[in-house]
Amino acid sequence: MNVSKKSVLCIQIFCISLFPKKAMSNLTKISFILVLFVCAACRTNTTFANETNKPPFLHLDTARVAVRAIIFSDENKAFSEDSVLDRIDIYAATLPVFAKDEDEKFTFMERTGNIYHAEVPTETRENIGAIRLYREGEFIGGTSMLMRQERPTGITMYFSEAGDLRGAEYDYMDLNKWMEVSVISENARSCNPFVYTPSDTSLYHQGWQAVSNYKVSDAWPKQMQSALKECPMPEEIADWLTNNIKIYFAYQCILPYKNNAKKLANINVEEPPMGAYSFLDSIDYSPEVLLKYTTMIPVRYLLEGILAYPEGGLEEIGETPIQKWQERISHKLEPAMKVRPQFLLDMLAAMSYIRQIENRMALSDCQKENIAHGLPVDLGRIVLGQNAELAKMDNNTVLVQNYSDQPFDLKNYIDTEFPGAPVAVDFWNTWCGPCLNAINVIEDVRRDFKRSDIRFLYISDESSPEALWHRKTTEIGANHVRISRTEMSKLLEQYGLFGFPSYMFFDSDHNLVKSYTSFPGIRIYRNELRKLDK
Repeated sequence: MNVSKKSVLCIQIFCISLFPKKAMSNLTKISFILVLFVCAACRTNTTFANETNKPPFLHLDTARVAVRAIIFSDENKAFSEDSVLDRIDIYAATLPVFAKDEDEKFTFMERTGNIYHAEVPTETRENIGAIRLYREGEFIGGTSMLMRQERPTGITMYFSEAGDLRGAEYDYMDLNKWMEVSVISENARSCNPFVYTPSDTSLYHQGWQAVSNYKVSDAWPKQMQSALKECPMPEEIADWLTNNIKIYFAYQCILPYKNNAKKLANINVEEPPMGAYSFLDSIDYSPEVLLKYTTMIPVRYLLEGILAYPEGGLEEIGETPIQKWQERISHKLEPAMKVRPQFLLDMLAAMSYIRQIENRMALSDCQKENIAHGLPVDLGRIVLGQNAELAKMDNNTVLVQNYSDQPFDLKNYIDTEFPGAPVAVDFWNTWCGPCLNAINVIEDVRRDFKRSDIRFLYISDESSPEALWHRKTTEIGANHVRISRTEMSKLLEQYGLFGFPSYMFFDSDHNLVKSYTSFPGIRIYRNELRKLDK
């Protein structure tokens, strides 16, 4: 297929077909997809005669996403489409409701002909996700996009014969505006933190009202100015994106009142009364707005901040019945918020449970009963799901060893610890975003090889904060080693690796079979494991 090259990247999301669930030939699959694409393009938005009958926005299901890949080609030159697309892996990225910004979930998109497709687990009916493209493991581009549970979402991407991304099209806002979303979010996060405290520190001696007035009338406009310094706010999404920036401002500037005074202005102050947090009243807590957020500014930080800071921290929910706890929390928040929406109170209760789980304290039977009767069904499923994950982690055999104060010989280590077993080595660190993304993707692959003899070894160095490293090792499972930065540099140099993440595959005799710097993609990674599993 010949397509004229475009000098400017423009994106247009189009609706695409539902995906066949049963096996069928590639030709049949493609025909099925294309036929339904035509039907989907003719669909109109669903409207509800009675808005009160709308289904809950927070809803666990899947969003069907597809990418159609088109190759720019010279009509006089023969080439194989598969030779290009076999080198390209595409993932759908989402950020769960209670996730931190480094905890993006990646879903690998299967390819049928020139269509990449996946059913992406999502927790809301509309989700601001992303498409990530890799060529032979190297990130080559991507875009934010809206994913919907009610109807499929598709995007067309154009590639050169070398596999370079040349353009894209889809119909919910053009690409330039989606690029602006990323720029605005990143600029908001990059705002100078010293803006959050008054340069005239005498305001602190005038009382919390003077400081709060500065934050709302001076710091907040500067936050927005910083966010919009390079591009305007897209009108189509101004509601939730502005709200998203308010969330960031609240947990960075408004909520840590006492902490910021000490950290940024070097002043010790008393905890102010709840009225100092009245900026919270300006945030839109309707789920359709609150739960639309970019992967850079997760909503959980706002929830954590509300629980952690005002009046020295609000009480944890423990085994208190949810309604009773929410009544107390609502009463405490009243001086800051004229209205305390029920959805916010539900989210705060769920966040309190999740903080307990993340501290490795499983829910009691009483708490499970409270959740079953006191939270909306899908919100309860999220909390109970995280509790189930904790139980899995507790049942995982995790070998964690710290060699950061001594020399480390990798070959000798695997000979001693894994005699006669193939070994897949992952070099990573807690601060490395691509490392964590790849670990999330590899998790499903590891499960496929659970009954094999392959051992998975994760190696980090001292640049990873030790407490965070320990937490991550428990989440990841498998075998972990922590070494010094010096030993890590020697090890990477010894094996010709150039950074993080990097991977090595050793056969059962511990001969190095293959190595990669940067994640090679799920297909290549899986194939390397299959070679070891012979």
